[in-house]
Amino acid sequence: MPDLDVIRPADANELSALWQSVLENHDRPTVMVLTRQTVPTIDCDKYASAGGARRGAYILADGGGNPDVILLFVRVRKCISVWKHTRSCAAKA
Repeated sequence: MPDLDVIRPADANELSALWQSVLENHDRPTVMVLTRQTVPTIDCDKYASAGGARRGAYILADGGGNPDVILLFVRVRKCISVWKHTRSCAAKA
């Protein structure tokens, strides 16, 4: 379907941020794809706010400085676990 927005929030924080953008969208149809699985909510005190989800992507965690690697993930849970592992291996992510 042309001009269809498909939104798949990773957790309740992203759902809340993206719901607002759905309500403001009057130009095109939007599909919000949700899961029935139990998904833990990302701690906004440790990681970035989900407000950036309205732009389509955002930096969840920044190691600062010049990184040795840049991690790009679709599955946020996997990204966090790999990021923690990378940090423990002394690589800057």
